[in-house]
Amino acid sequence: MFCEWIRRLTPIVVGIGSLSVSGCGGDPAFNPTTAVVIRDTKPTLGTPSAPAVTQAQPVAAASPSPAADSEPSNTETTTTAAATQTAEPAAETAAPAAEVKLDAGGDAFGTIKGRLVWKGGPPTPPVLVRQGDGSVKDAAVCSYKELIDRRFESGSSSNGVPHVFAYLTRPQGSNPVLMQQLLAQKPVVTIDQKYCEYIPFSAVYVVGQELELKSSDPVNHNVRYAPLANRAFNQILPPNGSTKVKLTSPERRPTELKCDIHPWMSGWFMALDHPFADVSDENGEFEIVGVPPGTQSLIISFPNGVFINEGRATGQKVVVKAGEVTDLGTIEVDPGLLK
Repeated sequence: MFCEWIRRLTPIVVGIGSLSVSGCGGDPAFNPTTAVVIRDTKPTLGTPSAPAVTQAQPVAAASPSPAADSEPSNTETTTTAAATQTAEPAAETAAPAAEVKLDAGGDAFGTIKGRLVWKGGPPTPPVLVRQGDGSVKDAAVCSYKELIDRRFESGSSSNGVPHVFAYLTRPQGSNPVLMQQLLAQKPVVTIDQKYCEYIPFSAVYVVGQELELKSSDPVNHNVRYAPLANRAFNQILPPNGSTKVKLTSPERRPTELKCDIHPWMSGWFMALDHPFADVSDENGEFEIVGVPPGTQSLIISFPNGVFINEGRATGQKVVVKAGEVTDLGTIEVDPGLLK
């Protein structure tokens, strides 16, 4: 009788989940864990159990940025690092970034263009790192391919001189619309550290833009530069890291980028406060659009500041007419200037 009474009472108590019954013949002992089946269809009484904890995937902490040597007060710096580091360097970029096309300003402004070619044929660029050289630091990345002194480089299918700066010094007049277009369409100038070299080798920076210095390599780099008008900068870039800086003043000559961890690395940028500049392409061609009419002073220089133009630091005099193109034609460049 007692066991029969207990069996009739069990469904009620099971709903409460607080009674364990054993020793009554014919029925197995009641296990409280079976109450979960009933709780699926009835409200839970008492204090609810703690929710299950999902194990989160670990996230790599961002590498702390070492103190910069003479870090400029006019620099906004943000450094990021990818959570996963790869054993191989980043893949080659299939094609260069699309060129920003700016409005030349119509008939109110002119254009200066020209083409640079090597005098006597293309020189042989000095080799900085030979492919597969295991003696260099971080050889798996840095000797993945041959690295050359790109100042002596020529176009793949031409005798053109690439990487050369062409810009106005002390321009006569301005083009506010062109300046606005430049800052709106290209607010950031990016220079990458890839396979232990700076890409692009030469870049124009206009005050008001951001300069992004990044690394596509799975190894540490540092970025150091010491301009004349702006404060010096030196910062470690962790693998796949990046930082952004702003310069507030134009420079009189190109500024060199270095990496002391890999001392052969060198890149250049020209900081200006106007948009009248270009870098020669692989065919040696350059074009400066939206130039105010009048007599302008044109600088053409190698990345390291060696002058190619007549007049050297004062600039080559060029007459610009509204609505017309001033074509300087083919300009021969003596590679001996770099020695």
